Amino acid sequence: GGCAQVDAAHQQCTFVLGLPDGQIILTSGYGPGFNTGAGAHEAITGGTGAYQDARGQGDDREVGNSGLELHLHLLP
Repeated sequence: GGCAQVDAAHQQCTFVLGLPDGQIILTSGYGPGFNTGAGAHEAITGGTGAYQDARGQGDDREVGNSGLELHLHLLP
């Protein structure tokens, strides 16, 4: 994934999850008013292969000093 600095306090980030049957793309904003703290929410904006029509939300939270737990909520 990668992030673009929007201004001094905000970033817009896009992440790609590589899975056996394709990829899922997530995007989100970070900074004051957007995903601050140990948890965050990302929009699932699409994908490839088996996930080409993917939509929904990803929820993640920090686990320990260097871990991340991610849960995907795909719409039917």
